[in-house]
Amino acid sequence: MKRINIPVTLTWLVALFVTPLPFLVILTTTMQTVYAQTPSMPIKLGIVAYAWMLAAVYLASRPRWLDRLIGLPAMYMIHGVLSVLAIAVSFLHQMRLPAEGLAKLSGSASLHLFMLVAIWSLITMAGWLSTRVPVIGKLRRSVERAFRHETNVWLHRLNLVAMALVVVHVHAIGFIYALKPFVLFFDVVTLVVALCVVREKFSRRHRYSGRLEANAQIAPNVRQLTIRVPKLANGWQRGDFAFIRFPMIPGMKELHPFSMVNEPNREGLMRFAIRGDGDFTKALASVPAGTDGTGAQVEVSGPFGRYERFLQEHDPKRPVVVYAGGIGVTPLIPVAMSAARDGRRVRFLYSAKTQQELLYADDLRRWRKATPNCELALRAGRFSDDELSAAKMDDAVYLIAGPSAMLRAIRLMLFRSGVRAGDICYEPFAW
Repeated sequence: MKRINIPVTLTWLVALFVTPLPFLVILTTTMQTVYAQTPSMPIKLGIVAYAWMLAAVYLASRPRWLDRLIGLPAMYMIHGVLSVLAIAVSFLHQMRLPAEGLAKLSGSASLHLFMLVAIWSLITMAGWLSTRVPVIGKLRRSVERAFRHETNVWLHRLNLVAMALVVVHVHAIGFIYALKPFVLFFDVVTLVVALCVVREKFSRRHRYSGRLEANAQIAPNVRQLTIRVPKLANGWQRGDFAFIRFPMIPGMKELHPFSMVNEPNREGLMRFAIRGDGDFTKALASVPAGTDGTGAQVEVSGPFGRYERFLQEHDPKRPVVVYAGGIGVTPLIPVAMSAARDGRRVRFLYSAKTQQELLYADDLRRWRKATPNCELALRAGRFSDDELSAAKMDDAVYLIAGPSAMLRAIRLMLFRSGVRAGDICYEPFAW
């Protein structure tokens, strides 16, 4: 039980079991009235698959209320696994219940499209998989050299075309279309999810315009961007991240997520430290900046994040242990500094490959000198397992950010020493 994160587990249970339930209840009740002798199991398999895919599409719309509860990385993980499960169950559905005519054509087309997009997405967008399977990791890097991220995003959106084909498939099955209460429920739920997706894509509700005021290299292959977004003045929590794009620059029009390294402020100045790993991040060096209106136009979506909300959910007297690695330090700096001001005891361990890659090291050292209730350890290279374990404190809560392998290793170390999953917060950018 110590390794179970209750909010995430409940979200899994709702997605897997609660979401298909109303579809199945209405279907079963209606069929017993109209087609009492019709074998229903193959039909139910198709309905379960569709309910799971609807849930996956809804999660892809990034509902903010759920982000603050379980975090966007967990939502994306559930989105990916649900999609794969839905495809597997759809395959069983098709094998056990062959169709004819338009129903067959639309059903087969949707399944094949789902499968192709899933394979592509597992290679190009499932960082949690590519970091664990070296072959997929190498394949992903090869694909990224040939295809821009924007191309991958648009290919992923073919899932929506496949969903539309499923709707056609269901309406083309005569004996299903005759089940009016079920079809009505099916259409209403589909419409609601579609509206959520449209709102996320086209609504300006959570998108804000800004200008790039500064763009400077602060470490090898790392740039600091300062963006002024007046409507986001004091509009995010410490440790949050946001999606940004440059709508007027070709090749940089798709949203990408980055963490803010500074605290909320009245000026709406958002500061990002970004490592040049992909086509978008490498192109940042050429994006113009300026404080007189000459800086590139930026669109910001969000914010998202769990770090500050996580600390708010725990007793403010509990100490905080921070494990940061590389570029992962960016969201943890404002969280740790705020926690220290609130009187918490903070122990901060930060490592990077080289001294030059220890971001904001001087700022952290000044913070340590001015804050007697804090401890700071900076390391070029890795901390040993004994050092990581020795950093634990009684009744502490833990914040982790860094490379995927580091996250897994530290979580495993904490679990083995008896720390509960609910006392650990991490947000892997593995998508």
